[in-house]
Amino acid sequence: MNSKPTITIGIPAHNEEATIGIFLDSLLSQKIESGVLERVIVMLDGCIDRTEEKVREVMARDSRVECMSDNERIGKTERLNRLFQINKSNFLATFDADLFLDRDCEIEEMLKEFANDKVVLVSGRILHTRPRGGFVAQVLYMNYVMWHDATDRLNGGDHIHNVYGQANMLRRDFARKVQYPADTTCDEGYLYMISKKYGEFRYAVTTRIFAMPISTIADVTVGIPRFLNERFDLIPFFGETVLDQYYVPFQAKVRAILRLTMRHPIYAMGVIVYNLTTKLLYIKGKGLGSSIWDQVCSTKDPAKMEVQNCVQEESLPREKISVTVGIPAYNEEANIKRLLYNVLNQREIGFSLDAVYVISDGSTDSTVSEVRTVSDPRVRLIINEQRRGQTHAQNMIFALAKSDAVVILEADTNPQGLEYIANLVNPIRKDSNVGLVQGGVQVLPAQTLIGRTYRAQIDTYYSMLKKYEGVLEWVSTGRGGRAFSSIVYKTMLWPNAVPEDSYALLWCRDRGIKNVFQASAVCNYRCSETISDLKVEQVKIRSGRKALERYFDLLSIQKVYDRPFSLRIKMVAALIVQSPFYALSFFIVKSRMYFMSKDGQFSDFWPVAVSTKKH
Repeated sequence: MNSKPTITIGIPAHNEEATIGIFLDSLLSQKIESGVLERVIVMLDGCIDRTEEKVREVMARDSRVECMSDNERIGKTERLNRLFQINKSNFLATFDADLFLDRDCEIEEMLKEFANDKVVLVSGRILHTRPRGGFVAQVLYMNYVMWHDATDRLNGGDHIHNVYGQANMLRRDFARKVQYPADTTCDEGYLYMISKKYGEFRYAVTTRIFAMPISTIADVTVGIPRFLNERFDLIPFFGETVLDQYYVPFQAKVRAILRLTMRHPIYAMGVIVYNLTTKLLYIKGKGLGSSIWDQVCSTKDPAKMEVQNCVQEESLPREKISVTVGIPAYNEEANIKRLLYNVLNQREIGFSLDAVYVISDGSTDSTVSEVRTVSDPRVRLIINEQRRGQTHAQNMIFALAKSDAVVILEADTNPQGLEYIANLVNPIRKDSNVGLVQGGVQVLPAQTLIGRTYRAQIDTYYSMLKKYEGVLEWVSTGRGGRAFSSIVYKTMLWPNAVPEDSYALLWCRDRGIKNVFQASAVCNYRCSETISDLKVEQVKIRSGRKALERYFDLLSIQKVYDRPFSLRIKMVAALIVQSPFYALSFFIVKSRMYFMSKDGQFSDFWPVAVSTKKH
């Protein structure tokens, strides 16, 4: 008999078709060693989109998933009240539907906090992804960064601002004592105050749960009144002393804004103006009056970081093309399952997904077993017992494919949004002369100074590239995913020991085949975060460029590798203005890498950059 405690996960959802499938898959891929996941209950709150359809697709694959719907819009807090009462597991975890669990241990990390019997409530740490929008979106994101910096350290984490309504776990007995009053808009504040009455609260600071920040002024007008007035809505239940719980010491705020100013001085000024403006525009003490608040749209779809990134079905050609997805994988047990679920959940707008080939290239971990747990007939596993290299794996994918287009994805990346493949293959559908489409990238938050420095440089670079979408002839982005039409994948083969992304671009250019940079098709990935891993990448870049000389003339290679001088100047200037501290760090690291990688040799079997694999 299993003695491990049981867990139920509850998810209130209102019009979450864009995110619910991916989020459920990230939940179901969690590895929970000290507990047993019994149920995942999605409570639909008056959905009028395809949320229920997406949930039922997951239900067909996993019997633990349930869907509850009564076609009413009653609000999040009332849905939570019902979850509290029907839960029979030892622990109940509640999540918003527009999240993404970064690793497969997030539930386990939250559960560990209950080792102390006095703990009745645990809140997960919410991190925000950086949007790809303009100045306003960046300021709003930096405001989250500053606010977390100021509050994470307060009272060892035991603070009302560290209870996030998006991700909480409760003991069963405590959950049954919680009953949100009618029209409560501040579920997280109410939950914290109640938890202090019945036990202790813990902030699971080691968890990494990603959410998208508000990125538009329109959504600010929806979200800010709730944030500013929620404390006053609690006064009838806990008295005016509740206001003390919201106090953040002035020193903590100053330290946080100073740290932000050192790294992003322009955005820091925007954050200061934003906070002063919101306090002037909204009247304290005037509550919202209803728990059924308007939906904040800019947080609901990973693809909608910018309006132009969304694929509009009516704007695409009517005819569809068939697509095969290929994923070379070497020791990708931490990432491969999540990537597969992401691909399988893509909205087939203008294309049909024929097959997903995973080439396990001499993997010595559990990559193969993770792939075999994905029960979809379109997923086909090819096992190379010995490691033969990335180019060999990609040649295998080309040989196996019979579709109109082939999409190659790195196994440690994660496509952003459910329209990623539609965005990526759209140029091929619209123009028969397009042979290669290269997508953009967004780097996930880094943990080390080296990683944060490298990330700042990459983010700045790609923000510059967006304006060139569709017209570039020299961008090579293997990390961002690529789509190949039949005129390329049926005739091109990669030689060994070449940088495969640059080779494909040069091959197309030599034959007059059009290539397109599609900035709206974005993949998330983790950059190198250690000196040793950066050395691996720099050796690959420097020696790989030399290897290409066997196949292409020097002038063509220079056009691919040597970025336009004006772009380089703009990138350096932007990096200095936005992040002067990281700009200095980057130049120091770059100089060191130049000498460390000088004598390296490119190989199809280069060492794995370990820090990029820890998703």
